[in-house]
Amino acid sequence: MADSLDLKFDKKSKEGRANELWQRLQGKKMLIVLDDVWKDIDFQEIGIPFGDDHRCCKILLTTRLEDRCSYMKCKEKVFLGLFSEEEAWALFRINADLRDEDSTLNTVAKKVARECKGLHTALVTVGRALRDKSVVEWEVASEELKNSQFRHLEQIDGQKKCICMS
Repeated sequence: MADSLDLKFDKKSKEGRANELWQRLQGKKMLIVLDDVWKDIDFQEIGIPFGDDHRCCKILLTTRLEDRCSYMKCKEKVFLGLFSEEEAWALFRINADLRDEDSTLNTVAKKVARECKGLHTALVTVGRALRDKSVVEWEVASEELKNSQFRHLEQIDGQKKCICMS
């Protein structure tokens, strides 16, 4: 964040750097996006103006852990569920660069996409990893996903992603 603000820290301590960042951000209109937050963040401790006294600085965060939104005093929450099978397939096709609907590869690819259980990150990551791979490699991936320790991806804590705005 300091780099994007062209801020060179003079202070060495954590508190000193937080204060310098705080000073730079005071009064500036800014949207800070924090994606996939798993731990509580103390914005004051790291130097991000926060709360009613700092309305210019908006924070948007995404998390699978709803209690993070409450802890960080988010004012608005939006919950995103899993993709439907059609939405998942569309996203997967884009990331795997699949075009021909009737190919043998797409038959295997649909199995792989189903194993991603509608989860955005899985669909994108697996789709990109298998882009330009052979049918045999797709079949191996399908079996590995089916037999993986994550067989029940849809039951992972926080299957709904929470988007919070402060």
